[in-house]
Amino acid sequence: MKIKQKAVSLKRKHVLKRPIFLMKLSLTMFLVCCLQLMAASSFSQNKISLKLDNASLQSILNQIENQTDYSFVFNNDDIDIKQKFSINILEKDIVSTMNTLFKTTDITYKFRKKLIVLSHQKRSNKTHTIHGTVRDAATGETLIGANIIVVNKNKGAITNTYGFYSLTLPEGNYTLQISYLGYALKEIVITLKTNLNKDFELQPVLNALGEVVVTSTVKNKSQVRNVLSGVNNLTATDIKNLPSFFGEPDITRAVLTQPGVSSVGEGTAGFNIRGGNIDQNLVLLDEAPMYISSHLWGLFSVVNADAIKGMTLYKGGIPARYGGRASFQCWIFAKRKVTLKNLKAKAA
Repeated sequence: MKIKQKAVSLKRKHVLKRPIFLMKLSLTMFLVCCLQLMAASSFSQNKISLKLDNASLQSILNQIENQTDYSFVFNNDDIDIKQKFSINILEKDIVSTMNTLFKTTDITYKFRKKLIVLSHQKRSNKTHTIHGTVRDAATGETLIGANIIVVNKNKGAITNTYGFYSLTLPEGNYTLQISYLGYALKEIVITLKTNLNKDFELQPVLNALGEVVVTSTVKNKSQVRNVLSGVNNLTATDIKNLPSFFGEPDITRAVLTQPGVSSVGEGTAGFNIRGGNIDQNLVLLDEAPMYISSHLWGLFSVVNADAIKGMTLYKGGIPARYGGRASFQCWIFAKRKVTLKNLKAKAA
């Protein structure tokens, strides 16, 4: 009988331990949940909404302080509060806001109760080089003089005549802007931890301008065309109508028929302009200088009359773009009139 009573008492004692264990477990889980909620609520008590474009850091920090219970602490010599930022967030907590604001900079932050301490990351003394080429995405041609700019830094580079650039920077995260006239701006974020070879391709863009129409109610040619003194213009038809040697039109002989032009001597192709010497003349064919304008001992000109559009002879009032001679000057400007295909058709 005693043994049975003892067994019953042990069983009751074992039954009483189970509710106590469950109570302790429930209390522990409740405390853990409370601590997590307190930790999360400490950063999410206030939601922040900002939409600013190219605003100063000072104005952004002031708006964050107005929307939260936090205050910012920083050294004015270390943090430039005048630098510009753009931010667009809606109903974000303070941690997400700070990460978005400083994601492309080396500014770090730390929470000290209701204070946010701003500082710069400790920069490494190591420097690395990013280099490469900038090309046209459509043709693959290298772009000369393209700009590679480091955002929020007073550093950048320009591509050389081969489209190559090179930029040396300390370790860290940087935002690069690549631009070229007539091409779309490209922006890229890089992490520089070692020497980096990075090529860029820019897409051409067309900026079409509106039509501009200039009209006049007065029919006076002097408004759009000035009369130049000492200038003679001859077309290809005029040159062919002048007397020629052996029936071949000759530009040099056509020049000698103009007033103020004299021949150097018989059997020579040289000519003098209003008393100047032959070495003071300048002959241009399609903007290329011709030092010898004749062949076969001066009997024929080296320019085919069928391949020019016209000729201009300057005897006075030489335009500044044709400078480089001492005194009286002669200028012959010819433009191609026919193509090789037309010449073959004419010969046939």
